[in-house]
Amino acid sequence: MFEGNKGISPVIATALLLVVTVVSVVSFQSWFTNFSSSMFSDVEIRSISSEDLKIDNLIGDTLYVYSSDETNLKKLKLEDKETGKVLCEFSQGDSSVSNEGLVLYLPFDEVNLTTNTTPDSSGKNNDGTLKTEGSTLPQLVSNNCHNDNCLEFNGVDSYIEMIDKRDFDFSDDDNFTIIFWSNKKTNIVQPLFSKYISYNLVTSYLNHYNFKAKFPVTISHNSINFVNISNLENIAYVWDGTSHNGSFYINGQFDSSKQNTSNLWYANTENLRIGTNWDFNNFLNATLDDVKIFNRTLSSNEILANYLGISKINLKLNKGMNQINISNCNLKKDKLIDITAYTNKNIIEKYEVIK
Repeated sequence: MFEGNKGISPVIATALLLVVTVVSVVSFQSWFTNFSSSMFSDVEIRSISSEDLKIDNLIGDTLYVYSSDETNLKKLKLEDKETGKVLCEFSQGDSSVSNEGLVLYLPFDEVNLTTNTTPDSSGKNNDGTLKTEGSTLPQLVSNNCHNDNCLEFNGVDSYIEMIDKRDFDFSDDDNFTIIFWSNKKTNIVQPLFSKYISYNLVTSYLNHYNFKAKFPVTISHNSINFVNISNLENIAYVWDGTSHNGSFYINGQFDSSKQNTSNLWYANTENLRIGTNWDFNNFLNATLDDVKIFNRTLSSNEILANYLGISKINLKLNKGMNQINISNCNLKKDKLIDITAYTNKNIIEKYEVIK
């Protein structure tokens, strides 16, 4: 058929060249996709950007944001793409909470099975040791939690203990704030935090929460609002050591306050316990999550911000590429995250990423 020809026709040659080109492009795209997926833990899915603002990437706990000029972010919000749950939110002004004075932060997201400890994320190294007066330690679970995981206390013999340190060795003249998420399973009286004889910082009492101290005199302060069984609730107790006034907040809202006389209790060398009282005759039956203790009084705005997951960071953007540390968000791997940035100029930037 091709007798007498020394080459193929130009049409056939062009067609073959196109086939080779298409195969090469497809092969390269497949290789690059596999390469990029294996090399980068944070993979951009979609970015809707303006010329003035662009969320460029999220690598580890660093968010890269490009700005065409100096500006301020009004708000930065990170949401779980699948559930719509707000994972973390940063905002300008007083409606945010800093980590100043944070002496204990137990997110309860992981447990070291070798040492039976759960890490403290406050930077103070106040790790909690999982203990039992019987045979069952607190269990790491993923149900009824505020964030990914939490600890379940069985109401029989399980608790956590922190070695005594001045960080949380409070007297009645000290300022402190205790914040935690709780899903209690019963309305019987049960201890949450205890230190020293009859010194229960916070107790679950029937449908209320209670602050109780008994050295040398007894004080007792019940929250006004009822807390329902099996509801995940955010509880905060703020003690002002100057005025000797204590205040309860439930789900970010002020509940009640009570002023007490002086010489209520003293600093001591007992360990701080979560889930049992001083003589181990009562135990907590609930799940706990995101336990925080501050050595200062948090304002009502800060209490609300903590409940809403709003943290304080520097939201000022310089011209060019900016790096924002979002380690406070405690984000987990393999989550599809929506990141939304709002500026004072009402410019909105949307970014979707797999963390």
